[in-house]
Amino acid sequence: MSPRLALVLSTATFFALAVFALGMTSLLLDASVIAEPGLGQIPGILAMAGTTLAFLLTLRPGLRHPRPRYTSALWTTLACFLAYPLVAALGILVVGGELGGATAVVLRHVTGAFGVAVAASALLAAVGGIAMVRTRGGRAQWPWEREPDEE
Repeated sequence: MSPRLALVLSTATFFALAVFALGMTSLLLDASVIAEPGLGQIPGILAMAGTTLAFLLTLRPGLRHPRPRYTSALWTTLACFLAYPLVAALGILVVGGELGGATAVVLRHVTGAFGVAVAASALLAAVGGIAMVRTRGGRAQWPWEREPDEE
């Protein structure tokens, strides 16, 4: 698979996994992802947008190699783990929140389950993207579409 297509698919996968993981973590812990009252949805939207951009920008160089290494997924995971709380804190400050609230969000994400949820989503999606490029797989075919010498 081409690196560009793998990057697009893995980025979309990361976004979906991260939204799911944050939602399920919030449900299981009975806690809001960004628990500062009166801020609205803007900090969360900015955090996901920034984290998705961080995923895309850090995985892209790793996929450029002819045989990408799985270790580049670790850098992507670290970037997403740090990007989510930092961009969320920036979003809190943009909508008029206090510095103390923004700091609390950063600390809660870095030391808690929400940070793990984002990191796990990034790791799974990045490894999947790297695997798509490394396997050099083609499109799926029915058995009758294959040439006799391919079997």
